Amino acid sequence: MSVLFNHRGVDYYKGDFVALLGSNSSPWIAQIVSHESFPIEDSGGNGMGVKVLWAWYPEEFKSELFPDLDTTYYSQYEVILSKFSDLNPLDSIITKVTILHYDQFVHLDEYPLKVDNIYKTMFYRQTFDDKGLTPLLPLECNALFGIGDWKLVPRNPDLVYYKCKICDVIYQRPVERTFKQRPSDPDITITCSNCLSCVQGTTPSADVKGDKRPKRILRLESYRKRTIVDSDSDSPVDAGQVIDEDDDEYKVDFDSAKRIKSTKSGGHAVRFSATKLNSFEKQIFTTAVEKIHECLSKGVAEMQSKNVKLSVNVMYLAEKIIQSLMDVYGVNSREFKQRLYEIYTNLKRDINSDLRRRVICGKLPIHKLITIETRFLAPPDLIAEREKERDKHFARNVLIPITHTQNDTTITSEKIDTSSTPDNVAKSPEIKISDYHIDAMYNRAVERLNKLPIDYQKPFRSVLDCAVERVRRLLET
Repeated sequence: MSVLFNHRGVDYYKGDFVALLGSNSSPWIAQIVSHESFPIEDSGGNGMGVKVLWAWYPEEFKSELFPDLDTTYYSQYEVILSKFSDLNPLDSIITKVTILHYDQFVHLDEYPLKVDNIYKTMFYRQTFDDKGLTPLLPLECNALFGIGDWKLVPRNPDLVYYKCKICDVIYQRPVERTFKQRPSDPDITITCSNCLSCVQGTTPSADVKGDKRPKRILRLESYRKRTIVDSDSDSPVDAGQVIDEDDDEYKVDFDSAKRIKSTKSGGHAVRFSATKLNSFEKQIFTTAVEKIHECLSKGVAEMQSKNVKLSVNVMYLAEKIIQSLMDVYGVNSREFKQRLYEIYTNLKRDINSDLRRRVICGKLPIHKLITIETRFLAPPDLIAEREKERDKHFARNVLIPITHTQNDTTITSEKIDTSSTPDNVAKSPEIKISDYHIDAMYNRAVERLNKLPIDYQKPFRSVLDCAVERVRRLLET
């Protein structure tokens, strides 16, 4: 990725998060979108500014935009991303910050330090746009709001929770609030009153009776026990094997929570439900599902021909793929159509049985399927061939033509045919090359090479050195 601009000796890229000067004591957090011309009021001219998407602290979001927001479940290290942009002067930038997704933040070994009233590392779970605020997911903690009144709520990542070692249900203590020493601290293992009474053969206590808990919590316990495919196994996931087919209300809840929890996008889009689509959008959904179902059915047939036992619901899997596509890219958007076309054309290729197998077996999860670079959806042989072509492309662009005039003789790198034999070089009247010319070309190439991403510099430096060495050997002969 190329540098968007340099400010005070620091390189900034598109997508970087920065802290900006705010109107109060706390800096504002934003994500860089572009580098544009910015009007300067004092001089009446224009300078260069930065266009950003705003992020909000939960307390700030509540006071300015959403008075009914319950900040109980928000962390002091949390921000809410938005789709609203503004153009700001470059001088408003204070420093870079890192914004992680919730799933990444909870694995950190220590909390970030606060420097100049700024946390250098924060995280997000929600986004806000003109459609509203996305749900605070995942809902994974059981909280007691009264005798027998259990509700499923999000967890505050700063607090310690309690997990039953028998039923794996996570509980929140109603009064006691214990803060973690680090984000990765595990839940405290306990045996809940309900499970303890079952083990001892006694009646559950009044405040945790199993039959008093909402049906949704009981569903969640079963949902957590469903079989998940092993990454090294060809056994497919039996999608929806726990949830009853007629229980649409809970199916939508659990599918949405699972999808948003697992996806890297963090659930930026509003939760999708097929029942909310209009007739035209339902037609798009049905057509898209049929296309993906056709490809997956072909993959199932290929695997069955190799005596692989399958129990996957292909139609259910196809629906989940299209639902996730609509979640991330929107319903009937240009991005949705483009991504659907890319996935469909790659899945239906006769030579791409490996992709169909990975999708069916769960080796390529849905959230990766809809966000992965298109080139990785191609067959392995084609991917390898494209990698070689890309290497050649960068190698050719590293050795760019340069012009140097000496004694009215123009020397360019285009005149150096590295595939020529020594005889051809000797016979060419146009080429008059010395070590001086080679060194000049080499230095120019190194300058361009240093502008490439770091990952490309090492392999193409080797290509460059080999090319120069070959030219020197040809000249010696």
